[in-house]
Amino acid sequence: MLVLVTLSLIVWSNCGTCHEVYDWDVLLTANKKSDIILKNRLSCIESLNEHLNYTVHMAWEKFKTEFDRNYTDPEEQLERLNAFCQSFLQVRENNVAYREVDWREKGAVTPVRFQGACGSCWSFAAAGAIEGHYYIQERILETLSTQQLVDCSWDYNNRGCKGGSSLNSFRYVKDTGGLELDQDYPYVSDRTNKPNPACGFDQTTWKVLVSGHVMLPFFDEEALLQAVGYYGPVTLSVDTTPVSFRAYQSGIYDDPACGTTLREVDHAMLLVGYGEEEGVPYWLIKNSWGDHWVLLASTLE
Repeated sequence: MLVLVTLSLIVWSNCGTCHEVYDWDVLLTANKKSDIILKNRLSCIESLNEHLNYTVHMAWEKFKTEFDRNYTDPEEQLERLNAFCQSFLQVRENNVAYREVDWREKGAVTPVRFQGACGSCWSFAAAGAIEGHYYIQERILETLSTQQLVDCSWDYNNRGCKGGSSLNSFRYVKDTGGLELDQDYPYVSDRTNKPNPACGFDQTTWKVLVSGHVMLPFFDEEALLQAVGYYGPVTLSVDTTPVSFRAYQSGIYDDPACGTTLREVDHAMLLVGYGEEEGVPYWLIKNSWGDHWVLLASTLE
């Protein structure tokens, strides 16, 4: 049985500047070795702006999970959080940002798949995120069942081949007992263009259980960059209505006509990294339209 946390982002923005991700191993080591309570220095958290407060709390929860730290006394919890905050800011000040991240190279990304005419992109994005975090935790890369999500998550407002949400998929997997392997519950909707008549989930053969997820702030590329840099693949949604998107072949894709509002995004994909090519920052995206990769330009005015 595996318990894991996945990250979910359901809106896409291609505006803003992103350039900071910090060395998580350094931060964990510093806090694990010192593990001290600093008295009368409880102003660190209060001094943070909204973004840094969010980032520190994400890192703090990861730290507690990583080293099995549970503080039952509220005063001790606050003191240790502030000590962690001070260590975090020190690492942030002195550490160099990762210039690129590619979770494919780390072995956390399964091969690109083909959803067919079924509108099940959301299931591939969700399964891909879970696959990545399963690998990061267990060092085992498995292809998980998207068909289970298509067939079985209707009670969570997913609609099979007519659309759905990665966020709803994470909730479904958490509540209903896990996600099977693709080999045990194979994808067939690419041929039928519809879900199976009934859910075929077998609770005796599930592979991965989701314990929770985090929804990143809307239109915050820095939070997105830190999430994929720190923790692993992240689901997102984009606007695919421009003709240029469907005609994409190679290179960094950039079309100012691409929408960024909740009403305009219409396709879920998996963010697996970022980098820079000839001075142009990009996001590295795994699609579910066959074996190719998309680079989406970022930091564009």
